[in-house]
Amino acid sequence: MKKLFTTFLLSIIYLSAFSGGYPFWAYFHSYYHPLKRHDGFIVTKNTDTLKGIIKLEVLNQKQNGILITQKGENKFYSLSDIKFVRLFSKDSSLIKTEYTDFEVFGIKPKLWRVLAKDKITVYDELHYTDEYIGALGGQISIIENDKLISSFNPWCLTNKGNLTSFVNKRYHKHYKSKDFKSTKELVNYIAANG
Repeated sequence: MKKLFTTFLLSIIYLSAFSGGYPFWAYFHSYYHPLKRHDGFIVTKNTDTLKGIIKLEVLNQKQNGILITQKGENKFYSLSDIKFVRLFSKDSSLIKTEYTDFEVFGIKPKLWRVLAKDKITVYDELHYTDEYIGALGGQISIIENDKLISSFNPWCLTNKGNLTSFVNKRYHKHYKSKDFKSTKELVNYIAANG
């Protein structure tokens, strides 16, 4: 029994460590909560602004991208061609603004949701606006000196635990998870304190 438990625990750690830096169960979010189309706009790398109805997480010829519908016509844009996306929908339990922003960055372009913006910007990897209220990705991150810094801690099983651990390490504090009312409060704390 002890060997079975140890194998199970090591499997979870392994899957968490080698699944892009966030818990493996985060991959199943969009399967259970499909993304909707939303009014919004994209800004391309050429700085063109395109308004229309937008669908995220579209796969076309093995390329991840975004589908935008303008005047009844669908057009696919690869993530490597996009700089910024704004959808006029939001999860009010997480985001202060009346919209949800996404930015594309990384060597292999990836779409990141903006959770909070102040002295620094806090991101996660989920692509929800109002489809799954309160959902946070397992890889809550910031960018500092052109490097992506993740809050991920394989020993924490919740986002609140991850973020509390991240705050304590980054700002040399000694908080406990219960010191914060919500994960949103932790995200805003990180954004406000840089």
